[in-house]
Amino acid sequence: CRSPLAASDKAANALPQWSDEESQQQESDEQEQEWMEEQDEGEEEEEEEEDEDSGELNELLLQLDELESSLDDDMDDQQDEEEEEASAEAESTNIKRLTPRTFRPTVVNNNKLVLVLFYMPTCPHCQNFMPTYNRLGRMLSEMDGVLLTKMDISQYEPPVDGVDSVPTLVAFPPSDKSRAVEYQGDRTLADLRRFIAQHKE
Repeated sequence: CRSPLAASDKAANALPQWSDEESQQQESDEQEQEWMEEQDEGEEEEEEEEDEDSGELNELLLQLDELESSLDDDMDDQQDEEEEEASAEAESTNIKRLTPRTFRPTVVNNNKLVLVLFYMPTCPHCQNFMPTYNRLGRMLSEMDGVLLTKMDISQYEPPVDGVDSVPTLVAFPPSDKSRAVEYQGDRTLADLRRFIAQHKE
């Protein structure tokens, strides 16, 4: 027969084993809970960081939009000022200064012979020719059916092909603006007037 004492001792020895297993399970549960809390905290931090990044991005995009709008306004103001200066200059020389915005309504949508001088202010040949061109402008009037214009291609891209050098003078006939003719003669008043007479009608 088994001794009751021996059985009691065996039971006593078995108690710590159950206690250790429960302790390990509890410790495991606590670790899992801590891990889950850390995961939740990490997700919250990531969401906060994403919200901050999104806010910074939106603010940057807003600043870019404002900058772009400001640049557009500045460009419009500059072009308006240039057109006002061109209008004042045209009154004294009868030569209209062109911009990309005024090229089509002035040159294409016009029933006159339109001469366009493509030039650059820093070009010595242009500087030499400009006084002659200005004198030609003063000699002509609106009644002559001829309009003299000029475009600074150091500021604007030429709206027509074939402008490879300056000064380049191009005539747009009144009957067909698509048949533009480049002036190839001498840069004298006499030759310029003959050229105008040939292409006026």
